[in-house]
Amino acid sequence: MNKRRREVSLIIAAVSLCLLGFLSDSASLAQKAQPKDVSAVVDASPAAWKEFSSTEGRFAIRLPGTPKESTQSLGQMNLRIFQLQSAFEYSVMYADYPEEINDSDPALAKRVLDNGLEGAVAAVNAKLVEVQEVSIGKHPGRQYVEQMPNGTIMRGKTFLVGNRLYQIAITTPKEEGSLAESVRFYRDTAAKYLDSFRLIER
Repeated sequence: MNKRRREVSLIIAAVSLCLLGFLSDSASLAQKAQPKDVSAVVDASPAAWKEFSSTEGRFAIRLPGTPKESTQSLGQMNLRIFQLQSAFEYSVMYADYPEEINDSDPALAKRVLDNGLEGAVAAVNAKLVEVQEVSIGKHPGRQYVEQMPNGTIMRGKTFLVGNRLYQIAITTPKEEGSLAESVRFYRDTAAKYLDSFRLIER
């Protein structure tokens, strides 16, 4: 029993850190400079925002463009990545745990969500500014704000849906020293994006 618990813990750590750490690292490195005029970026145009959906991923989300899709191997599992670089960086990622690691056990789901987030933040030396429990339907999740080492801000949500872990995030420029109007735009755009995520029934 103890051996199996250790195996499960290792699997949780491997998938969570790869999924969350990959995003944190890429967002920190790839973030563009602050836009000079937030009203001029494509992200500010309502017409640019369209719903993107993935049948295989069983999700839909609204964003200002079409994301690029890629896959990263996690041993016997695959990490599916959907990323869009605009004025900000948008991403949705998911990976499937073995069937026995799922959201039917509240204690196990809590470990997956909390340990993965904490480990990923520590792995890239980010600062976890805010975290709260959320859900999508009956599935548990976390909503959080991270400050990356270079000052950029990543806002995201993670959900454990069955044995699938979803990560939805947006990275915006650093807020320190920015105009109040710009900061409001960053935060409003993040909320618009994150709140548009929905699951697609099979």
